[in-house]
Amino acid sequence: MKKHRSSTLTTAAFCGLAAFVAVLLAALCGILPTAATDTTPEDPITVPKTLRKIEISSAPDKKIYDIGDAFSAAGLRLRLIYSDGSAEIKSGDASMCSGFDSSSAGEKTVKVTYRGFTTEFTVSVRKMTGISVKSKPNKSVYFVGEDIDLRGLELTATYSAGPAVTVYEGYELRRETHLGTAGEITVTVRYMGFDTTFTVTVKEVKPESVEFVAPSKTVYSVGDKFDGAGAAFRVKYNDGSSKTVTEGITFSGFSSDTEGEKTVTAKWGDYTRTFKVTVKAASHKCVAGGDRVILKQPTCTEYGQAVRYCRICGAVAETARLDMTGHTFGEWRITKAATAAADGERTRACTVCGKTETETLPRLTSILFDGDRGSAAASGGYSFPNGSALGIKDVTSSLGADERKKLEDAAKADGMTLVAVIDVAFTQNGKSFSPEGTLTLVLKIQSGSAGKYRIYKSGARLADATCADGYVTFAASGAFGRFAVAFAAVPDGTTAHDSTASDTTPTTSAPDAAPEGPDSTSELTPVSPESSDASAETTKEGINSEALQKTIKTVLIVVVAIVVIGAMFYLLYIYLKNKYML
Repeated sequence: MKKHRSSTLTTAAFCGLAAFVAVLLAALCGILPTAATDTTPEDPITVPKTLRKIEISSAPDKKIYDIGDAFSAAGLRLRLIYSDGSAEIKSGDASMCSGFDSSSAGEKTVKVTYRGFTTEFTVSVRKMTGISVKSKPNKSVYFVGEDIDLRGLELTATYSAGPAVTVYEGYELRRETHLGTAGEITVTVRYMGFDTTFTVTVKEVKPESVEFVAPSKTVYSVGDKFDGAGAAFRVKYNDGSSKTVTEGITFSGFSSDTEGEKTVTAKWGDYTRTFKVTVKAASHKCVAGGDRVILKQPTCTEYGQAVRYCRICGAVAETARLDMTGHTFGEWRITKAATAAADGERTRACTVCGKTETETLPRLTSILFDGDRGSAAASGGYSFPNGSALGIKDVTSSLGADERKKLEDAAKADGMTLVAVIDVAFTQNGKSFSPEGTLTLVLKIQSGSAGKYRIYKSGARLADATCADGYVTFAASGAFGRFAVAFAAVPDGTTAHDSTASDTTPTTSAPDAAPEGPDSTSELTPVSPESSDASAETTKEGINSEALQKTIKTVLIVVVAIVVIGAMFYLLYIYLKNKYML
């Protein structure tokens, strides 16, 4: 009985101990996270990110303004930094900016506000401080009576901020252009309210040579009156000009009282010339007959002479002056080709007398303008030839229905809307031509909204374009003509500032993130790849930790199970032993 009681107490103690161990192990297991029985991973919990601050990623392209200029936000990019450490880039616009004032010169602080956050940048408003002559005009020597020629004049404009600017046009004379006196003349030009001067030399116009042409009639009869018709003084001046004087000539020394050779003096101003005439006896009155005989052929610069002889005596009965033929110039020949840095020269010669004429060819230019309608700029060192002109015409409102539909369908196929159709033409001396190489065209359009722009030609896609301040810019080459401009608004999820991005450009959005304002973070482009690496590393560590916990839990459960089963078998053994051994 005592033995049985002892065994019973032992059994009870052991059972209590086993129960205590089981409870202890269960408690330890409860401290650790319960192992998931479902192997399917749960969806991660998305924590909404919030905007913490904004920074200037890139300031606007235009950083220097003149007094009175309007503000331009083109090129402004903001860096948005969020609570999770990520950052994204957003295009800025003028509506976000305040504080700009171009009424006075100096550094101006422009404040940028976005979703309650602010940052700032500075721009300079410059004021012109003066001008000076950088290069004098090509022509520096004049003759009295000429007008000032400002071709080649270059000015240097200095400002309170920024670099000096070379001015090629837009200046005006501050004195009369007609040079009325000889000497060193100071010429004043004005640009933007500032004056500067340069000097030119004015020479007096003087005759260099004088030629005399005798009257047509050189044979007289006794008693005839003098006939000065055809007499002329031909004067060449030092400025290259010439003139023929037929009025104001006086004659002396003629007498028809007697026969013989007479010396007659012709006078014009300070110039005198003598010539011979013959006086014959008046036996009869000469009667001109037969064809006119040319004694002297006229030239480019000299009169000719023709006569008809008397059919009775054979003397000269009629004399006529033949007009000068004038020069017959051939084709122009370029003797010095114009370049972008210097004027050229061309020459032509008279095919009769060989006299030459020379003209200046203006220096070449790499850009053509058509007022405020746009421009064409050449690349690769190409310059437009002399006499080139650019013509830009908006023909949107005059399109025929068929042509409009064709262009609209082409744009619609790309998900875009037709906004303008513009004709671009190049002419040289009034004749059409196509410039070489690739040109950058800037065309004025009515639409200037932010978005994608695309250019079409003959109904086919030509190129993507950018748009700023109502002008679209794109590259084109070959035959020019009619261009169609199409537009597409920037959809959600597309980087707004990149108007030339292709349709396949990936966008970044934040699914399940709570919106924080009217602007969605899905519009922005992520710029923090390091955040992605950090997330990947965190995920990897989480996976390793979870596997370790599962292993520990499994071991503990197995140990508890072994202890409990062992205790049960031991109790059963004691029970059976006591029952049958007693």
